[in-house]
Amino acid sequence: MARIREALAVATVAVAIGATPAVAQDVAAGRGLVEEWCSDCHNITATGRPKQIPPDFAEIARYRPPDWIRAYIISPHPNSPMPTRAISLLDADQLDAIVAYIASLDTSASN
Repeated sequence: MARIREALAVATVAVAIGATPAVAQDVAAGRGLVEEWCSDCHNITATGRPKQIPPDFAEIARYRPPDWIRAYIISPHPNSPMPTRAISLLDADQLDAIVAYIASLDTSASN
């Protein structure tokens, strides 16, 4: 039940900041995917203590555009501890959803 509330909250915020309903769905789906695939290493929320290695998603969103995020997920730096095997298990829609969720954490435009 808490996951449903979190997904609805994320979707509501996405719509409130001007995202289309389809993007809001991507953001909500992306939240679920990053909880499954990314949360063991990254801070995946907009709040929390920032960390450098691996960087938290709010910081990535603040300093990197969505195209960069997508490219890095597909092909991380060779010395990065980020797993490359995971990307082969994601389809294009799942990748879009992950990128949409990470990008939604950029709150700098509203400050």
